[in-house]
Amino acid sequence: MKQQTFYAPHPLLRNYIRYFWTFDHNTSPSDMIYLRIMADRFPKLILQDSEGKSGIIKPNHECLPQYFVSGIISKPLSFKIRGDYSHFGVSFTPDALRHIFKVKPNTLIDNFKDLSLLTPKSLSLELGNAVCAKQKISLLTHFFWDRVKNTSQSNHVAVLNLVWNTKKYRHTSVGDIAKSHGLSERSLERQFKELVGISPKKYLQLYRFEQTYKSLTVNSFESLSEVGYQNGFSDQSHFIRNFKQYSGILPTTYMEEVKKENEGEGVLFWNYTKPKLKPFVAR
Repeated sequence: MKQQTFYAPHPLLRNYIRYFWTFDHNTSPSDMIYLRIMADRFPKLILQDSEGKSGIIKPNHECLPQYFVSGIISKPLSFKIRGDYSHFGVSFTPDALRHIFKVKPNTLIDNFKDLSLLTPKSLSLELGNAVCAKQKISLLTHFFWDRVKNTSQSNHVAVLNLVWNTKKYRHTSVGDIAKSHGLSERSLERQFKELVGISPKKYLQLYRFEQTYKSLTVNSFESLSEVGYQNGFSDQSHFIRNFKQYSGILPTTYMEEVKKENEGEGVLFWNYTKPKLKPFVAR
C-alpha cells in the first residue's frame, strides 16, 4: 500500500519549488518492487528514510545515496526497492538547480548526486534529526530562501517565459519562440542550456511526453490516436515510438502497470500527475 501527501511551498519560493511531498510504501520485507523513472523535466531532492527501510537500488545492486539531488531525467531508468520504503521529496522548477545548488544543470542530467556534496554537511545532519515532514519543510525553506533571496532572473526573460508558459509554446518552433523575444535561435538555446541544462527543443519534447502520460494515467481519451493527435503527433505509430523512447514501455503497458501500481502489485512510478497540495504552514 502506498501513501503520498503533497505540500505547497512558501509563496516566496514558488519560482523555484513546485511542491514538497512525502511517500510511504508498505509491503512484505521480502517483496521486490520495480521503480520506473520516466523522462521528467523537473529536478528533485529525495531524502530516503534509512531506519529499517530499503533504499533505492540501482541495476548494479548499489543503493542511491540516502539524500540525493536528481537533475532533469531525459530517458527511462529502472530501479528497485525491497520491502517497506519511505522518502521525503522536493520537486523543483526546471531552472532551480543553478540558483539553489550553484551547479551547472547539465552536470545533473540523468544523475543522482549526494546532497552532502552540494550543500554544507550540517544541513544533512539537521534533516536527519527532523522528526516530521513539517520540520524538514521548515529547514529546507530557510535554506532555499537563503540561496535564492538575492537572485536576479531579469536577464533570462525568454527562458523563464518558456518555462512558465510551456503550454502556450508547445506547438511553436524554437526559432519562432526566440524571434518573439528578439533573440536568435542560437542565443535562446545557449541561455536555456545554461539555466535548465537541456535545449529548448528537448524541453518541449519532455513536456509533450508528460502530457501524454498524464492523459493515459487518468484515461481521459477514447483511443491512443486521440492522445497522440492532441499532443501534436502526426500518427499513432509516431506517438507510440516517442512514448517508448521516454518511458521505456509501450502506452498500453504503461496503463497496465499504472493499474498494477494502484492495486499494489509490484511496480511504482517516480513521476506524478497533478498532486493535490496542502497549504503552506509557517513555522
